[in-house]
Amino acid sequence: MSGNLFDASLTPQHGGASPAAERVSAAQADVYLMWGEPPAMIAERVARMRRLAAEAGREPRFGIRPAAPAPVA
Repeated sequence: MSGNLFDASLTPQHGGASPAAERVSAAQADVYLMWGEPPAMIAERVARMRRLAAEAGREPRFGIRPAAPAPVA
């Protein structure tokens, strides 16, 4: 394998609900992804992430990851 494997055009996307994941995402992510939770939970998380990201000098975008259905045996 040769060449540059780093593609600067890729957008860092993070997710995670633990306090540690939120801190890392706030500091590094351009897009913060969440699962399809109730709207009130999403609103709380977006507000918290905006605050954490602002403290890190960032303004991330947000997205919802659709949950894949569990396979049926």
